[in-house]
Amino acid sequence: MVKMNSGKREETTEQEFLSAVKEYERVIYKVCYLYATSGVPLADLYQEVVLNIWKAWPAFRGDSKISTWIYSIALNTCITFIRKEKIYRSLSGSLPKRRVCAKRTTR
Repeated sequence: MVKMNSGKREETTEQEFLSAVKEYERVIYKVCYLYATSGVPLADLYQEVVLNIWKAWPAFRGDSKISTWIYSIALNTCITFIRKEKIYRSLSGSLPKRRVCAKRTTR
């Protein structure tokens, strides 16, 4: 019987999450759009933000408005994503390029 209540709670939580993402989708897109570049596509940022909101969803206590909470997660996620991308690009630029040897064909 506890499992049923737990399952219903998980279903309710999932529905609340989906509803919140749908309601604040424009806020998420707006923040992602500000940080999107040719190297960092908008879709990648959006996906990362939604994933981080989902991970943090159980920890939302309601101390602030949900819109403020979602905005701060979106902003922090985009900034972190950009930082990681810059570090990756700087590291990959300093690595020696791999030589690709053409496969010899026999005649």
